[in-house]
Amino acid sequence: MATKQRVTIVVATIFVLTFCRVATGQEPAAVGLGPSAEAPTADCFTNLLNLSDCLTFVEAGSNLTKPVKACCPELAGLVESSPQCLCNLLGKNATAVVGMDIDMKRALNLPTVCNVSTPPVTLCSGISFVPLYLFLLDLVKNPNHLST
Repeated sequence: MATKQRVTIVVATIFVLTFCRVATGQEPAAVGLGPSAEAPTADCFTNLLNLSDCLTFVEAGSNLTKPVKACCPELAGLVESSPQCLCNLLGKNATAVVGMDIDMKRALNLPTVCNVSTPPVTLCSGISFVPLYLFLLDLVKNPNHLST
C-alpha cells in the first residue's frame, strides 16, 4: 500500500513540476533518447514532458498567436528523436494525457506554426502503444511494475 502511495505521489509531482516549469518559463533539460522501433510509453512520457513550453499555445481558450520561444525547438527535437510519441497526444484522450483541455486544431497546427516537418498523422494508426494515461493508471494500480 505504501508503494502505491509513493507512485501516486511521484506521478503527481511530475505533473506539478511540469506545470510549474510552464508558469516560470524555465527551459526543460534536453533528453538524449534515440529513435526506436516501438513507442515505449515511459520514454514518451519523458519526451512529452519536454513539450511543456507548448502547452500555453495548444490549451483550449489560448489567445496566443504563436507559441513561446522554447516550444518550437522542443517540438523539433521530439520529431527528430521520437516522432511516434506524438501519437500519444492525438485523439480524444489528449486531455487525459496532459491533464488539461487541449485545442486539437491548435495542436495539429503547431508543426506548421513552428515550421517543423512531421510524419503523417495516419502513421499513428500503425503504431501499437499504450496511451500514457493508461500507463500511469496501471503504474498507480500495480507499483510492482517499477521493479521489472
